[in-house]
Amino acid sequence: MSRKEYFESILLDDRFRLARQAGAHLSPNQESLLKDILYEGYLVAMGHTARPMTPRQRNQKSRDVNGLRTAMAEVSFYSHTIGNVSYQVPTWLTARDVRKIVSPGQVSNLVSDLCKMFGREYRDPILVALRDAYVTEGERIQIVRDPA
Repeated sequence: MSRKEYFESILLDDRFRLARQAGAHLSPNQESLLKDILYEGYLVAMGHTARPMTPRQRNQKSRDVNGLRTAMAEVSFYSHTIGNVSYQVPTWLTARDVRKIVSPGQVSNLVSDLCKMFGREYRDPILVALRDAYVTEGERIQIVRDPA
């Protein structure tokens, strides 16, 4: 399948459009890298040998990873700072402001994707964090692992 046919089959243009509507901004270089990553992954899945990244791709990947790491650290800092305020008086920066940054759906999608990619390495700490969150509210949740 050609590159164009593959992108049409996975509705990539629609995905980019929906991401933009949700507030994402990808530069042409970022879009190009994502397309290269997706098509290379498809080719490898079809039995082709993976090609090495070009210097341009490697540099863009490094910039993107660093930018995403910084953005996640900033969201975490904002939410942690607001979450640790011991009084519930509206201030200049509120939980409502954090909700404008990240929605419950975005969080659950991210958690789901990470759990699929990394399994227990991510699932177990997430379960512990959920358990602890309920405990602080005076509730207890029970987690049962049943072999499927």
